[in-house]
Amino acid sequence: MNNIFSLEGKNAWVTGASYGIGFNIAKAFAAAGAKTIIFNDINEKALEMGLANYAAAGITNVRGYVCDVTDENAVKALVNQIHEEVGQIDILVNNAGIAQKIKPLLDTTENEFDGVFSTNVKGVFLTCRQVIPYMLEKGGNIVNVSSMWGLVGASCESVYSASKGAVICFTKALAKE
Repeated sequence: MNNIFSLEGKNAWVTGASYGIGFNIAKAFAAAGAKTIIFNDINEKALEMGLANYAAAGITNVRGYVCDVTDENAVKALVNQIHEEVGQIDILVNNAGIAQKIKPLLDTTENEFDGVFSTNVKGVFLTCRQVIPYMLEKGGNIVNVSSMWGLVGASCESVYSASKGAVICFTKALAKE
C-alpha cells in the first residue's frame, strides 16, 4: 500500500495506544515513516500489552510510557521526559478515552461522571497544555479523537456523549487560539 503522506523524521505521541484505535493510528504513523512512535497507557500491565502488540506488528521505533493523562504532574513529567529522550513532539494524538457502562443517566454515579470527564476532557486539556509551548516554538500538529456521539448523543451514554462533545468544542476553540 502506498502512503499518501509522509512522516519521515517526525515524532508522534498517541495517547491510549496500546490497542484499538490508538494502536491502529500509531501503526499508520509507523507505515508513513514516523521517526518515533510514542505511546502511553495508564499502568504497567497495559503498557506491556501495548509493547507486545507493537512487537507483533513489527514496529520497532516505539517507546512506551506509563502515564495517567488525568494527572497534571504525570503529564508534565512525561512531556519533559519525551523531550529529553526523543526530542520534539511533532504530532500529538489525544486518543485516550473511556466510557461508562451503557445505562440511563439516573443510574450513572457522580464518580462515573468524574472518571469519564477526567479522562476524555481533562486528559486532552492537560496534554495539549504541556505540548503546545514546544509546538509554538518548532511547529507541530494536534489531533483530538472524539466520537460521533459527541455530535448527536447516544441513548444511555449521556455522560460519554457530553464528554466527546466537549472535546469537539475544545478542539474548535483551541484551533482559533
